[in-house]
Amino acid sequence: MGAEALACDRQAGEQVTDDNLDKLAQVIRRERDSLLSSWRQQVRQLPSARDLDIPVLTDHIPALLDELVAALQSGASQTVPETLIEGSPPAHDLQRFQEGFDIQEVVTDYSILRDCIHDLAATIGLNLQREPFRVMNRVLDQAIALAVGTYATQQTLEIQSAVKSISPLLRTIFGPPSTPFRWQQGCSSSHSATQARVLRRRRCWKRWGET
Repeated sequence: MGAEALACDRQAGEQVTDDNLDKLAQVIRRERDSLLSSWRQQVRQLPSARDLDIPVLTDHIPALLDELVAALQSGASQTVPETLIEGSPPAHDLQRFQEGFDIQEVVTDYSILRDCIHDLAATIGLNLQREPFRVMNRVLDQAIALAVGTYATQQTLEIQSAVKSISPLLRTIFGPPSTPFRWQQGCSSSHSATQARVLRRRRCWKRWGET
C-alpha cells in the first residue's frame, strides 16, 4: 500500500473518531434525562442513597455530564484533569461525604454512571472505542481520583477536630503537656507499671498538644 493510500486511511480513521466523539456528546445531551433516571435508579440501591430525595441524590451529576460533553466535543482528553479540579467532582464528593457515603459508595456512584453511558451508546449502535472511550474514561477516572483526595482531606480534618474536642478532657486527666513527670522512689512493681502507662499516655498527649 502506497503512502497516499495510508494517508487516506488515516484521515478516514480520524474522521470516524471525530464523528463518534460528536455522536456520543449528542446522545448524552439529548438523552440526559433518561440517562440520569437510569443512573438514579441504580445508585438508589446504595445504603447511603436510599433515603435521599431526588435533588440531593442527583447533586452535581448533571454538571459532570455537561463537562463530559464539553470534553468529547473538544476531543482534548489531556486537559480533563485541570478542568475537573475546578469543576463539579470536588463539590459532588464533598456532598457525598457529608451525606455519609463511604469512599467505596462514591466510586460505585461514578462507575454506575460509566455503565449507564455505555448502555446508552449501545442503544444507537455506537461502540465506545479509541478516542471516545479514552475521553469518557479520563473524565470519570479523574472524578474518582478527586473523590479519593477529597475523602482523605475530610477524614484528616475530622480526626484533627476530634483530637481538639477531647483536648480539655485529656488535660484534666493528665495535666498540661509541659507538666514534668518524676518517678517515685521505692514504689512497688505494679505501681511502676501504672506509672509507665501514664508516662506513655502523657507522651502521646504531648504530641497531640503540639499538633
